[in-house]
Amino acid sequence: MTEQSTALAVIAGSLYLLVRQGRILRREFASRAWPRVPGRVVSARIHALIAPGRTTRMLGDVEPIVWVEYEVHGTRYGTSDVRWAGVPAWAAARTLARYPVGRTVSVAYDPAAPNCGVLEPGPTLPRCAEVAIGLGGVSLGLAWLLSAGARV
Repeated sequence: MTEQSTALAVIAGSLYLLVRQGRILRREFASRAWPRVPGRVVSARIHALIAPGRTTRMLGDVEPIVWVEYEVHGTRYGTSDVRWAGVPAWAAARTLARYPVGRTVSVAYDPAAPNCGVLEPGPTLPRCAEVAIGLGGVSLGLAWLLSAGARV
């Protein structure tokens, strides 16, 4: 593979990441303005994410599952999305403490698709980082491509 084709592969992969994650990030930003309705926490638990064949848990092997039911225009919906990018394992217990079973909470929902609801709307750091990585990869690939072209 030549330097130019490698640089083009870096640009293509980075553009794919940038477009894919950029669309999701746009939805995350838009969710801050979504209407809110009251919801009720129906269940809250820690879910162990242990790979088949493993018997011990490692750091990051748990996630909180908070199920909330809410109603929009007379139709009942449910969501388990606390944040768009999920909740880190180290924050699982604190998340469950914020959302005990029976608590009334505010649910932001997409007016175009009311079945899409989230408890803590807005952009997430992991998604912003992925978009930044995509931008950096495109920039690096373009610089590499220009540099390789100048040497030919």
